[in-house]
Amino acid sequence: RLLVLSREVSTFKKLAAHNNISNHQIHIVSVPAEEVPAYLSAADAAVLLRGRHIVNQVASPVKCAEYLCSGLPVLITDKVGDYSNLIAEKQWGAVADTMENVVTMALSITGTTDEERIRRGKNAAEILDWKHHLPKLISLYEDTVRHHRKTVIHINHDYPVTTQTFT
Repeated sequence: RLLVLSREVSTFKKLAAHNNISNHQIHIVSVPAEEVPAYLSAADAAVLLRGRHIVNQVASPVKCAEYLCSGLPVLITDKVGDYSNLIAEKQWGAVADTMENVVTMALSITGTTDEERIRRGKNAAEILDWKHHLPKLISLYEDTVRHHRKTVIHINHDYPVTTQTFT
């Protein structure tokens, strides 16, 4: 049975009805933020679907980090910020390039062991934690201040922090 957590319960119910999905197949509920971790710990996988739009290409949805840090494998659509590439490269789930194969792909990422889930969660927490990037950011800031330069800092979750300096 599919569980959907959303603030948009009525929207999802209409979508389910439009696609002939019965109430026996899907449960749609809105829960307070403090209850979300309990639901995530009981889940088999997370799904994050976004349309192809520039806003989604530059997005960094906090919910994706929450899913990953809870150890869930994530099915995500292509080009959702840096997360789509990160999930593909780390094999932390799957990236759907079309909406047609979403259900099949979601089922394919379930069934991970507790050990895999714990390892995935720890790795994601380490990579996504600001502490991981902070020394490099401080160094860049100090260098910029010392040399009175304008520097653009590019932060990419799993890649080295890069800069572009203008004199």
